[in-house]
Amino acid sequence: MAGWVLCHPGHEGAIDLDLGHGQMLQIVEGGVAGAEVVDGETHPDLPKPLQDVRYPVRLGHHVALGDLERQPAGLHAPAPERRTNGRRQMRIKEVAGRQIHREVDLQSAVSPLVELLQRDGIFITESQYLLDVLEKNQFDGIYHEHIRTYSLKSLVMLVDYYGLEVFDVERGERYGGNIRAYVARKGLYPVEAAVGELLALEESVGLHTTKVWEGFRERVYQNRDKFMEFAYRVHREGQSLVGNSCPGRGATLLNFYGVTPELMPYIGELSTSLKLGLYVPGKHIPVVDNRRIVEEQPDYLVLLAWHYTEPIVQRLRAEGVRARLVSPLPEFMVLSE
Repeated sequence: MAGWVLCHPGHEGAIDLDLGHGQMLQIVEGGVAGAEVVDGETHPDLPKPLQDVRYPVRLGHHVALGDLERQPAGLHAPAPERRTNGRRQMRIKEVAGRQIHREVDLQSAVSPLVELLQRDGIFITESQYLLDVLEKNQFDGIYHEHIRTYSLKSLVMLVDYYGLEVFDVERGERYGGNIRAYVARKGLYPVEAAVGELLALEESVGLHTTKVWEGFRERVYQNRDKFMEFAYRVHREGQSLVGNSCPGRGATLLNFYGVTPELMPYIGELSTSLKLGLYVPGKHIPVVDNRRIVEEQPDYLVLLAWHYTEPIVQRLRAEGVRARLVSPLPEFMVLSE
């Protein structure tokens, strides 16, 4: 969920500690010379497009870090006999394996990061934002891969222990709402007004108060009850209801709501998905090719990846899906279009 970049101005020698292949291509094509990429999510075997990149980029799966060597033409291939040792590589491996949104022991994640950071370096971290979780009732994003969801205040407090400060911050729309914080050693860069403004916003909504989260809990239960009442009614009336997309958060939602295969016989996924032929953990709802939705034209289609509703709706309509669409969050709603 998070992208980490360690760099100094100009991005020469940047290290990305959690990057997908598509994002890496953007960095490469943008001319980030001498970048090191430690990919904690994807397989170390590289896709064909990377064979033609113009800039040397070091790619390493965090499990196999040091087993890949930089190629002059930008082609990156496994080279087990060329394992790179040394404290710096160990530090990179430690940080890549202990991301701050997943790691229980924050010290073991942040301490090696500080060692890697050059004197004038910048650390950029991006993760889901706690304020968006609150405002959009995103209980479904809380599961084993996301041990922590940060507010700006918590990030400011965390890095302060290590002589660092957040000097700039941005909000984004990825994953239902994310925060990108720019961190450097204290006093190195001017602290932008955006930092104080967002901290003030967090305080004004009571983000760190018990009362606000009691309200969040009540809204989560209300949404569950509305959805389940709807699902049972659809079932009683002999209409069909199926799911679309099967992100990790979808499994959280279906299990908490108590949705069974009787209520939702299957969930459609893209034809390229590795989830096809598998089942939702805990509920045993099968994951099938989206073509089945087009063929069967169910009465209702639940958008489990509701945080990407707009592009998903456009694609479904372009494919000829006529079902009425249901968004479970931020509030339960049968879409009018």
